[in-house]
Amino acid sequence: IVALYTMGVRAAFTLSLVRIVLAGFTFGSPASMIYSLAGGMLSLAVMAAARKAQVFSAAGVSVLGGVSHNVGQIFVAILVMENTSLAYYLPVLVLSGTAAGVLVGILAAVLVKRLKKGIGGY
Repeated sequence: IVALYTMGVRAAFTLSLVRIVLAGFTFGSPASMIYSLAGGMLSLAVMAAARKAQVFSAAGVSVLGGVSHNVGQIFVAILVMENTSLAYYLPVLVLSGTAAGVLVGILAAVLVKRLKKGIGGY
């Protein structure tokens, strides 16, 4: 979200894609990269649209990103595992995505504000 607000959609997309691929090769597996890509790309698309609409604060954009990240991952899991019962996890994931989104959004807003002021607040 910091990249989205400070560098724009293209740079945030590139950064997100590189992060997902590097983390997948370093710590995960091809399957984990698929889930991460689905969540990350859906999340970025939703956050970019929400930011462009200028209706939400950074925390609101972040909440939408957190929830859509979880929705993207569950959707792919349902497709891969051919098991719609996985949708039962959505309420818990929406709550956790909301909580994480609020926290990340508040911290990101503070960081973006400080970055726009300049390092050290000068």
